[in-house]
Amino acid sequence: MILRAGFKEASRRLPSEALAWTQLSRAPTSLGGLGQARRWMRERARPSRAAERVFTIDNPVLAKNWPPMDQVGDPMTPKRCRDIMHSLHVQEIEKMRKLRPFPMPSIRLGDLVEIKYELSRSQQTFAVFQGFCVELRHKWLNSGFVLKNTYDGVGVEQLVPRYSPRVLAVRVVQALQPRSERVDKRPASRSYRYAWHYF
Repeated sequence: MILRAGFKEASRRLPSEALAWTQLSRAPTSLGGLGQARRWMRERARPSRAAERVFTIDNPVLAKNWPPMDQVGDPMTPKRCRDIMHSLHVQEIEKMRKLRPFPMPSIRLGDLVEIKYELSRSQQTFAVFQGFCVELRHKWLNSGFVLKNTYDGVGVEQLVPRYSPRVLAVRVVQALQPRSERVDKRPASRSYRYAWHYF
């Protein structure tokens, strides 16, 4: 209202003063061009771009240009997904082997194994656990072995991940001796009862 009243007064004055007053009214205000921005808002409607920020398949604004043609390759079949996961597992296994501070021994069922693992990295605390290996899990990156022992008469089992960065040391205390073949020292006989005798 103030600008309109000032413009009417300027129209009654001399032409040079009216022109100067018109230029002054068109100049931006001290609030960073707020007056000019308001005038532009009256002239045109600003289209909303909120739909471009909704990244879903149901959004038609983004779905028409998705997926990018330069990134389209083979179709994501179950076999390709398995191959990708297999390659990622192999890369992570090699990475963890290089970061491991000790050589991992060969562990078999029945071996007495001692492990040293980290409890808290900030407090520099660790624990030691001994047990007999009762299970081996071969699952690539999720491979591990289960140790079993008894404490105060209670059976305790612990799953040790093979590629965990918290495992500090693994040692085979006593390996299970392989069974020796039983040799029958008795002479051979054609007796049916003797041949099927369990000794």
